[in-house]
Amino acid sequence: MSSYPNMPGYKTPGASQEAAIAVRGRARVLRKQIVAYLKSQYPKGRTADEIAEHFGLSLLPVRPRLAEAHYAREVEQTGERRLSRAGRRVNCWRAVLTEDEKGSRHG
Repeated sequence: MSSYPNMPGYKTPGASQEAAIAVRGRARVLRKQIVAYLKSQYPKGRTADEIAEHFGLSLLPVRPRLAEAHYAREVEQTGERRLSRAGRRVNCWRAVLTEDEKGSRHG
């Protein structure tokens, strides 16, 4: 399947579409890395700022990958909110674990 959230999305043809196409390979890899990182941190949540810092990135590639992973039900909000670098209260995210992954954490 080549549609959102499996591929970066865009709303209109033109520059937005070109950007989505240009980053799709890296976006897919980064999304998998973010989900794996959040699994390693489970159950503690991380903000987009904290995720970006972990990977040495700006927020620009991280936020859309979180949106894609959330849409795909790979991550969820924890309900906790912490201050971002900009001083705003932002959501914390954690991975959604499969039943097998949940069981292996208690075994």
